Amino acid sequence: MNNAPTTANRPSGQRSYEDVMADAVTVLTEAARRVVTTAYRDGYVHHERADFAEFATHALAGAAANLGSIESLLEGRNGSWEADRIRDLLHSTVGQDEEALLEYRTEPLTVFVHVEDILHDLGIRGLYDKAYAELDRRYDAIGVSATTATPGEAASEAAGGQLQPATPGQDAAADAINELKRRLDEQQRREWTTYGEAFKAQLLLRVEQVYPLFSAPVHVVIERSWQGTLGPDEVFDKAEWRLWEAALYATPLPGSGIALTDYALGSDVAQVERAAGRSPLTRLEGTSSQEGPA
Repeated sequence: MNNAPTTANRPSGQRSYEDVMADAVTVLTEAARRVVTTAYRDGYVHHERADFAEFATHALAGAAANLGSIESLLEGRNGSWEADRIRDLLHSTVGQDEEALLEYRTEPLTVFVHVEDILHDLGIRGLYDKAYAELDRRYDAIGVSATTATPGEAASEAAGGQLQPATPGQDAAADAINELKRRLDEQQRREWTTYGEAFKAQLLLRVEQVYPLFSAPVHVVIERSWQGTLGPDEVFDKAEWRLWEAALYATPLPGSGIALTDYALGSDVAQVERAAGRSPLTRLEGTSSQEGPA
């Protein structure tokens, strides 16, 4: 039964089933006709047909690796008897957990690192939220009203006319808090950037360790702002997730400089940082006191 899509329903830019099949048959036929020549020291030369079964198996493994997993390869009809046979064949080649799958990949591998999402998941972003909330509380405690009179609106002008002007002390306190907010913004941007670059370095460092035979290029895309996912589509059986996870545990966290793997198993990172006096505002104000007056 031919389930090939017709030209009318084929995605734009995609070649026809017949064209792809013709190329596949041509390549497989060429592979089956290959002859391996072995020359021995005594001058004897031996010719034999190449191992076609190995070629075909490695080609299937390469296609699965390029798609990200065996199940991605078989997604079109994963319950068929053909899919079952191919699944068994590939598991025998790359392992039941697909631990060797990436070694057959020929296309570049792209891994996304979503910094804000990761640090939110670890509680670090929450520490910054608490720092901003604390600065807002301090500002409110000064007693400087944020209300201003709107010209032409009687009620607004009346309310504005009853506001007491800020004292020089209140102005100075408000300016100091606004400066702390500015510096807190800078600190967060700096730490988000540093963490993203460190994560990328750790990931690239671990490619050879996790997949020693993998030779295709690896591209790491860093997004500092909120993306809605941790990074590699959160598909836990994909090769890029394994690299991502290895880098996650090895990358030093903002503020502490301690890798996640060095925290106690199951510990609340944010709580540990608060208890150690390494919350963002505490660190920022500690830096201010060390710098002294300008």
